[in-house]
Amino acid sequence: HIHGPVAEWIHPVASDGDASMHGCSAAGGLVADDFEDFPLLDAWSVVQTPAGAGALARLLPTIAFLAMPETAHQTQSDETASVFFVVPSGNGLLYGISCYRRAGAANVPHSHPQAARRMVQKAVCVLSRCPFFGLVQQRLNPVTQAFFAQVDFGCTELLSGFFTQLDTVPFEKLSEGEMLHDLDHSKLFCGLRHHLLSALKAILLE
Repeated sequence: HIHGPVAEWIHPVASDGDASMHGCSAAGGLVADDFEDFPLLDAWSVVQTPAGAGALARLLPTIAFLAMPETAHQTQSDETASVFFVVPSGNGLLYGISCYRRAGAANVPHSHPQAARRMVQKAVCVLSRCPFFGLVQQRLNPVTQAFFAQVDFGCTELLSGFFTQLDTVPFEKLSEGEMLHDLDHSKLFCGLRHHLLSALKAILLE
């Protein structure tokens, strides 16, 4: 809890074996130059080469905070909540889908001896180059529940298997309509309220 959200485990491991990608948190003190600007994207251009392991390593402290929002402590111990986010990476974007839960610290082996709270909060996050938030969440939610059910968070074979299964899905061949699968826009509309028209104008101007 002292160090804030930390990226504890990453799969697949970078081909260059960059160990610095593990255990990254924002407690090290990031400066403004560490963050990338959002690129200017052309929807009709050819997909650029994905960013390398070094660029992803710089993003990890930010991703750890985005995957575990401030309101995570308000969820019930038997509830799996989700959050979506977008981060710039190289010449493109990475789309994050995170499912997080809470568990009693007394029932969790391998818990950190300096854990300051009675509850342990963890998130399972997927980074994708395709914005199929609903489709990925639909698959990630039960995996997160099963991961918490096994209690031992040091056992990551379940997550490795999930990555292998997810990597076989041809997301790039799915229709654009699938991007809206199982997404509830009512919260977005209610949150924007009187700013909804301004957001619509901005989209049309783009």
